[in-house]
Amino acid sequence: MENSHLQIQPEDGKKLKSASLGLLFFAIFIDLFGFGVVIPILPFLARDDLGASGFEYGLIIALYSLMQFIFAPIWGNLSDQYGRRPIILIGLGGSSIGFALFSFSSSLWILYLARAVAGIFTAATLTVANAYISDSTPPDKRGGAFGLIAAAFGLGFALGPAVGGFLAGQEIYGLTGHVLAGIFSALLAVINLIGAIFYLPESLAVENRKISRSIKPQIFSKIEFKRITSYPGISLFFMIFALMSFGFSMLIAAFSVYAPEKDETVDATALGFYFTYVGLILFLSQTFLIKPMIRWFGEETVIKIGIFGIFAGFVALPFAPTFQWMFVTNAPIFFGLSMASPSIISLISRLAPSDEQGSVMGFNQGFASLSRVIGPLIAGIIFDIEIVYPFILGAFIFGIVTVIALIKIKPITPYKNKLEIIN
Repeated sequence: MENSHLQIQPEDGKKLKSASLGLLFFAIFIDLFGFGVVIPILPFLARDDLGASGFEYGLIIALYSLMQFIFAPIWGNLSDQYGRRPIILIGLGGSSIGFALFSFSSSLWILYLARAVAGIFTAATLTVANAYISDSTPPDKRGGAFGLIAAAFGLGFALGPAVGGFLAGQEIYGLTGHVLAGIFSALLAVINLIGAIFYLPESLAVENRKISRSIKPQIFSKIEFKRITSYPGISLFFMIFALMSFGFSMLIAAFSVYAPEKDETVDATALGFYFTYVGLILFLSQTFLIKPMIRWFGEETVIKIGIFGIFAGFVALPFAPTFQWMFVTNAPIFFGLSMASPSIISLISRLAPSDEQGSVMGFNQGFASLSRVIGPLIAGIIFDIEIVYPFILGAFIFGIVTVIALIKIKPITPYKNKLEIIN
């Protein structure tokens, strides 16, 4: 039996303790910080230093998300059986190993391994952190809690590229930029792990855990897929969240090449500044804007507003005459993502039973990860045909999603367990 200080007690009233939320915030921040650090460094490390071809570079990008796609359902299912805390600890420990491997990537196969390890264990942290919040907060408060976790995503994405861009040009005691960046991120992950070991309580009571099931990737099981998607409304939000992940990954992959093609003054420093700007939009809007928006309009309406913003940004981007104008045209995309993403996750959590939160979040993250595999690959293929095609495709997809959201998204009825109904 777990010690009382490592278990959220019933008398807490499902109110997430601030220390626990802070640790979750930091865990997501570190994962996305490491991801952000890689963005300005990876193209130069892979292509210039290690001689990767365009196809090999695309595989490096896709491998990270492919591992998330495969392992997110596994981690989610395991967390439903054994609790959230041990899986989060495993994720944090594994992330530190992934960052360390990245710092010592002296060949392509080590770089492949580093990105695979990072994808495997980041899937544990991201998936189970969402389930942890579902366990620990009442349904009507989850939107704000998910918004704060999403803000950690934005802050990590904001600071990571800035630090990565700075370290890329540094050499200290013979260590190159990517080595410094990897070691720095690994140390932060270790500190995070130590804090979680001592202060992160378990959120899933033993009586709410699943009886042992197979740990195989249930996302590939037709029976499991039908069971999870049988909860009314969940498949719609799975689809919308996956398409948002597809659009975001396609934009990130294509924009780093599109901006220098469009404006010859753009260099690595300018791109790093741009991605920091993107991260700040995500962080600030998810920290200060998402809660009042949900309170005023409700999650369903906030999702519709966010999706329309993404659509408008993709339409406007090809018409930006200079790099500076792209800061303006792209802003609706990231404001839209920051509004819609936590709102969708909140609604998904309310549509599923309490003992399925890990599995449901695992499915959602798995589909999103698959979208992040496909997005960069498609962006690379159609970019070679015409540089604006990725953004035209994005506008087309989100135009359709906007129409679907306006027609299909209605006020939801939260799922109630039998025990909740009896009470």
